[in-house]
Amino acid sequence: MRTIAFSLAALLASFAGGSADATPRFDTINIVVGFSPGGGTDAYARLLARFLPRHLEGEPKVLVQNMPGSGSLKAVQSLAAGAPKRSAVIVAFNYGLITDSQLNPDRARVRLSDYNWIGSLAPVPAICYAWRATGVASWTDLKARTQFTVGAPAVGSSNHINAMMLKNVLRAQVRAVTGYPGSADERLAVERGELDGGCGAWSSVPPEWIAQNKIAPLVSFASSAVDGVPEGVPFAVDLADTPQRKAIIRMLIGPSEVGRPFIMARDAPAEDVAALRRAFETVANDREFLAEAKRIGLPISVIPGIRAEELIARIYATPADVIAAAKGIME
Repeated sequence: MRTIAFSLAALLASFAGGSADATPRFDTINIVVGFSPGGGTDAYARLLARFLPRHLEGEPKVLVQNMPGSGSLKAVQSLAAGAPKRSAVIVAFNYGLITDSQLNPDRARVRLSDYNWIGSLAPVPAICYAWRATGVASWTDLKARTQFTVGAPAVGSSNHINAMMLKNVLRAQVRAVTGYPGSADERLAVERGELDGGCGAWSSVPPEWIAQNKIAPLVSFASSAVDGVPEGVPFAVDLADTPQRKAIIRMLIGPSEVGRPFIMARDAPAEDVAALRRAFETVANDREFLAEAKRIGLPISVIPGIRAEELIARIYATPADVIAAAKGIME
C-alpha cells in the first residue's frame, strides 16, 4: 500500500511539474506588417493572426500592426528594438528585400539570413499585367509601347525588381513609380488610370478584375503554371536572349520561393522561436485555417522555418559575378 501511495504521489507530482512547464510563454504576439492594410502581405498576416493563438498554450492575443516604409525595410529594422517580456514580435516583409540586400547591402543594411525564420505561408508566383483599357493585352503589345507605367512601394521591393527586369533585361519600355505604401494603393492607382498595370502576386489581384476581364497577364516570373493565369503567358526566363540574362532573372526571382515570410530577431529566445515554429507548422494542418484561406483566395503552401533558413542560405550563396551583373540591370 505504501508503494502504491508513493507511486500515486509521484505521478501527481509529475502532473504538477507538467502544468508548470505548460505555463503560456506569451501574453501577446505582435505581427508587424511592412505595408499598409489591404495588400497581400497584410492579408496573410491577418489570416495567420486569427488562427495562430489556438495553437499556442494559453491562446495569447495576436495583434497586427502595419508599418509601411521603404518597401517593408522599416518593419524589418524595427526588430532591433526587441520585445517586452512574455511577448514576441514577428515581421511579415516583402521578399524583394532579400534581393536588395544582396545587390545594395549599404542601402538595405540588413542580411535576411541573420534573422530567425518562423516560416513562409506560400511562395509568390509574380505576374505582370496590363489594365485592358490601355489597349495592352499581350507581351507583344507591351514591347510595342513607348512607355508602360507600373507602381512599387520602393526601390528594391519585389514589384520594382520585376519592373526593372522587364525594362533592363527584356527591353520593354517600363517605368516604375515608387512611393506606394502597399499593393492596395497601387491597385487604386491602376483603376484611376495613374498606372497602366502592375507586377506582383497573382493571388493579390482582385477577383473581380479577373472575372470581369479588366486585366491581361503579360509575363510570368513563375517557372510553373499559376492558378487562374491562362496558358500561353510567357515565362520571363524564356524571353531572355542570352544565358547570362537568363541567369540574372533566375537569381532575381529566387526569393519568391519564400514569398510570404515571417521572421523574428536573431536574439529572440530560442524557446520562443521553437514554440512559434511549432505553432506555425501546426496552423498549416488546421482545416478551418485552410478552408478560410481558400474562401478568401490565399494560396497556402507552408515552408517551415528550418527549411526557409536553408533556402535563404542558398540564395546568399549566389556567385559574385551573377550578383554584379544583376546589380547592373537594377541601376
